[in-house]
Amino acid sequence: MVILQLDIQHFGKLKEKKIALRPGMNVITGANEAGKTTIAEFIKAMFYGADEKATRRFYPLEDDGVFGGMMKVMRDEEFFEIHRNMVPGQESLKVVRTSDNTEVEDPAAWLSEAVAGLDLVTYENTGYINMAELLRDSDVYSTPREKTEEEIREEVIRDQYQRAAARLREKRAEFEANTLGDPDAEITETELQIDELTTEKARLADEIPGAEQAYNKVVDDLKRDSERIDRENKDKDAKMREEIKAAKVELANYVDINERKLHRKNVLGMTFLIVGMLLGLGTYFYICSNKINGSDPYALYVMWGGYGLAIAFALAGLIVAIVTAAKKNHDTKRLAKQEELRNVAEHAESRYQYYLDHKDEMEAKVDHLEARQEKISELGQVLEGLRGEFEGVDKNIGSLLDRRLELTHRSEVKQHSLREMSALDAAIGSFDKLGDPGEDTEAIALGDLASLYLARIDTRKNEIIAIAEDGTVSVLDGTKITQLYSLSTGASREVLLALRLASLERLDSAKLVPLVLDDVLANFDSDRLNSTMTLLRSLKRQVVLFSCQARERRQL
Repeated sequence: MVILQLDIQHFGKLKEKKIALRPGMNVITGANEAGKTTIAEFIKAMFYGADEKATRRFYPLEDDGVFGGMMKVMRDEEFFEIHRNMVPGQESLKVVRTSDNTEVEDPAAWLSEAVAGLDLVTYENTGYINMAELLRDSDVYSTPREKTEEEIREEVIRDQYQRAAARLREKRAEFEANTLGDPDAEITETELQIDELTTEKARLADEIPGAEQAYNKVVDDLKRDSERIDRENKDKDAKMREEIKAAKVELANYVDINERKLHRKNVLGMTFLIVGMLLGLGTYFYICSNKINGSDPYALYVMWGGYGLAIAFALAGLIVAIVTAAKKNHDTKRLAKQEELRNVAEHAESRYQYYLDHKDEMEAKVDHLEARQEKISELGQVLEGLRGEFEGVDKNIGSLLDRRLELTHRSEVKQHSLREMSALDAAIGSFDKLGDPGEDTEAIALGDLASLYLARIDTRKNEIIAIAEDGTVSVLDGTKITQLYSLSTGASREVLLALRLASLERLDSAKLVPLVLDDVLANFDSDRLNSTMTLLRSLKRQVVLFSCQARERRQL
């Protein structure tokens, strides 16, 4: 069962107070007289009702007719509300299932089952613990002083010594498991391996800078030569382009000049031909217009002169055209020159194309670029190999250092275990001589469980709690037996708290009942507080701890 919410309508000094709780560990802190004990008593009253003592103590001074409240709990994955009216003469109890808002038929039986059947007295000695009750318990468990020490010893030793010896044998077996192997020899071997790897690491650390320098030098040289070759290629490329351009320009100019010469000659020939034609036409029109006959000698001169000039100019034009055409097609010198210039341009282009096709091959051949690339790749692989080997050696050294640390711890554990085994052997021998096997009674089982809790409350001790047939509580520390009333106040509180926790565990193994602690840890020192808080957090039940100090809250 888990308490989820307290709704205090009126109980003691608290009125209309709501408090939310959670599964697991809860710590409620406050100053003295702040109402912490009132809340703890309210939880107990919601389980068992308010008896005469609780009514006298917590019934409100201002009688407003309200004395009680509601507590919301979770049980078996269901949610319930416990409503209790504690006004004398008007007491009532109601348990409501919140999922369907129905009342439980027999709330008293339901509540008894919810608290694992514990009656009020048992609950006050197990599930509800406050500092005041814990102090008074030393009287409950104390042995009558008139009983002799020898009688106590006989009662306790009869039931406890052999059981203690068996437990010590189990403990010895645990320590013996820690003594197997030879961690010291492994430490020596590990240190030798660490020294070897450290030497190897130093060697690699010396070689890596040289390998990096050689690699960087080859890379820088190749980069520098590549840049130089690139510049030279750019210059050579530009030069060859200029040569091609110049050859083409020269060829074009030569062809253009000759074409213009031939054109001028053709124009001259055509001009002569046109002039001759015009003269012939002019003469013809002149003759026709003047009706010249053959009897006029002047007219005949003009006629024949005009026709003669026309014929002459026409013949001259034809001759020029014929000569020009013949020269254009049969001028071998000009054609040879033109062909030569064309060959020069084509040769320049073919050289440039060859250069483009074989540039990479020529560069590699001239400057051994392929061999240098292979050298760079080889040096790079060597450098990466050295770095990888260095990292591997460094990682192995780290693993060996961790191994050495582990072996050192094992060696310390082994030495400690050997010392503990020696002490346990002596104790086991003493217990075997002092007692006979005892019966496995409830008192023995309770003492065993309480001893385990005591060991977790105060980790500095290794004591055994023994409970005699008459309820007498004693503590065994080695071969020394101390009665509870003879312990110091702090030590007795530890034993009593361990007994309370063990009793609750034995009575409520299903862990139904929440554990309520009211200022129980107020006088614990920091070490016992830390260990006890760790113990309480590990319990598989809800814990509600009230404290007037903030240090318990800081432990959460």
